[in-house]
Amino acid sequence: NMFTYSPGVMLTWQIGASETAHARYQYIEREQIFIGLLKAKDLLKPEILDMFEIDYSYVDYLEAEFEPIEELLAKFKVERAQVRRFLRDSVGKGNYQHKEKVVHRSKECKAIFEQAKELAKKGGSSILNANYLLKAILENPGSHIKKVLENFGIQIEEFKQVAWELKDIELEAVGVGAKKDKKDENKYQKTYFLDRFGTDLTRLAREGKIEPLIGRKGELLQIIRTLCRKTKNNPVLVGEAGVGKTAIVKGLALRIASGNINPSLQGRRIIEINMGSLVAGTKYRGEFEERVTGIIREAKAHKEIILFIDEIHTLVGAGKAEGSLDAGDIMKPALSEGEISCIGATTLSEYRKYIEKDPALERRFQPIIVREPGKQEAFEMLKGLKERYEKHHKVTIEDSALKEAVELSSRYLPDRYLPDKAIDLLDEACSRIKVNSVSFYGDLNDLESRGGTVTPEIIARILSDRTGIPLSQLTQEEQEKIANLENLIKKRVIGQDEAVDKVVQVIKMGRAGLKDPRRPTGVVLFLGPTGVGKTELARSLAETLFGSEKNIIRLDMSEYMEAHSISRLIGSPPGYVGYEEEGQLTGKLRTNPYSIVLLDEIEKAHPKIFDLFLQVFDEGRLTDSKGRTVNAKNAIFIMTSNIGSDIAERKSVGFGDKEKGEENQAKEAVSQLKGYFRPEFLNRIDEIVYFRELQMEDLSKIAKNMLNILNNRLQNQNISLNVEQQVINFICKQSYDPKNGARPLARTIERLITKPISERIIKGDFASGDKIGLGLRDGKIYFYK
Repeated sequence: NMFTYSPGVMLTWQIGASETAHARYQYIEREQIFIGLLKAKDLLKPEILDMFEIDYSYVDYLEAEFEPIEELLAKFKVERAQVRRFLRDSVGKGNYQHKEKVVHRSKECKAIFEQAKELAKKGGSSILNANYLLKAILENPGSHIKKVLENFGIQIEEFKQVAWELKDIELEAVGVGAKKDKKDENKYQKTYFLDRFGTDLTRLAREGKIEPLIGRKGELLQIIRTLCRKTKNNPVLVGEAGVGKTAIVKGLALRIASGNINPSLQGRRIIEINMGSLVAGTKYRGEFEERVTGIIREAKAHKEIILFIDEIHTLVGAGKAEGSLDAGDIMKPALSEGEISCIGATTLSEYRKYIEKDPALERRFQPIIVREPGKQEAFEMLKGLKERYEKHHKVTIEDSALKEAVELSSRYLPDRYLPDKAIDLLDEACSRIKVNSVSFYGDLNDLESRGGTVTPEIIARILSDRTGIPLSQLTQEEQEKIANLENLIKKRVIGQDEAVDKVVQVIKMGRAGLKDPRRPTGVVLFLGPTGVGKTELARSLAETLFGSEKNIIRLDMSEYMEAHSISRLIGSPPGYVGYEEEGQLTGKLRTNPYSIVLLDEIEKAHPKIFDLFLQVFDEGRLTDSKGRTVNAKNAIFIMTSNIGSDIAERKSVGFGDKEKGEENQAKEAVSQLKGYFRPEFLNRIDEIVYFRELQMEDLSKIAKNMLNILNNRLQNQNISLNVEQQVINFICKQSYDPKNGARPLARTIERLITKPISERIIKGDFASGDKIGLGLRDGKIYFYK
């Protein structure tokens, strides 16, 4: 007949005693106990429980114990505080002065407790909890409680009936229950902390809420072997974000749930611990440590439990205050003695930064490297997920769309990892089909009218929106554009057909996949006099290949003449000013990996800068000051130099051997390069392109192009421009200067045509709807309408 009082009843009793002393009555009555039941939930704070001599580790049990009372009042839409206030007013104040510390219960109150015990016995429990105490009070509520409830419009019989329907809480395993043998104690312990701060992955797997794991058999086998070890049986998955570390652990949970696992792991439970919720709400010292030790205690008691901590590096420093331990320190002893099993997951950089720095923590884990899957493996993974995504989004996914997601994400999202980046594209494509976005993407209508099917074109459109790369480049149109690249560029770059052909040949080799895949798409060096089209060719390549001239990363190498200026390209080293800022080259390449990198006047840079580019031109990658690898394989590097620009001036070439003369000039310019650059630098250049001097017929074509641009600007104001051929010939004669190429031509057009037109527009001589003509009379340009 041995009864144990639950922590909730002990707390209620002490609140009742406090209420009695405060109201100056001699004995605790049922009304004070009722107030205690309504007040206890508000007092579950460490310092208050400590005052009542109740261990704070019972806080979770106490919350569970008072939950039914909360439910009962919620059903009748009554606030606990209001009921307490009305009941205190109804009972009023006494005049008894308490000299002794202990406040005793009245006979009626003791009878209520005895009745509660009888109810507990009927319920098959040896613990008297708050629920039984409430029911006993409602059996014999007394006039005050009855009156207060009726004030709130509650009939006592109805209130009692609802109270009886509330489910009883089993508190047998609180640790204050009936006497148990020490060895049996663990058997009865419930996993309150694990249930509150963890997610049972094996249960989710049984409920079909976990994605299937495709591939990764090697890594899964390594985890199983590590878990079966006697010591150091704590695997930690180390790999970049998005390679599927969490998916492997969920795959293990699926195998355990299905029973298709090594016998030593059958019946195990994988519980994922959320470090964020562990730390959340821990205002007082000791709360966090209490939670962590609670989890360890429960994991020790239940040997079938395997803890899974994603982002395990957060253990280091988690919950640490001055003079206290962090989560990692608290867990070390349990991990080293093999008392608990734990799986971790983190990235390589974070593993090195946090786990490796703490040798005591590192030696307790067995690292398993999870590498990025290959394209074929990633495609198989997407194929395995296809049915789930079709079911969720109610769409159809073509296999070709899966392949496109893998291919395009591999090529155009170098900063992220497979399979995550491909799954991301696929998920967004399904979402876009589901939520028809025609109003935002007008021409998407024809793509989406295929009846909810995810096609390669939609995948390409999403990637185009995300990266800013034109859609045409991602699809079949790109191949047609590359095939016709020479003609597209020659319309803009006049008089340098041979140079254009050489550059295009390099790009075609890169795009056809016949070049060394580690190297950039192209590395070319432009030589020749100023103003002959070197920069113009770089601009036209950027527009034709990447859709905009903005995709040029232009670096004036005359700004990098000092050895220390290398930090401007890749970022300042740690401890220096500007360390947090990205390098001018690495930062832009990370943002726009598909770019033309134009290194202007390369010979003016410091020799140490050339050493940096040796790595870029050979391996197609660059490491910035923070240790991040920047992918340069998709960029085209164009260097320009004025070396050899004086050769043409010194040579007097006759008409008969003009071509041979140009060839000799190119050879001499290349030989001059050897005096500036080391052989290993020159050997990494795909093509050295010599730009010849512009001839008079070239200038005529360039003038027409420039005048067309001016005409387009005038068209915006509804004014058209017609220039006679003799005017063009006159401008070219005025501008011809082999040393400076087309630059004088631009200045002449501005001086003789653009400025006079702009002045007349301002004066009002030319207005919208006018057709302006330009003629030549007596060696002067005149305007007419």
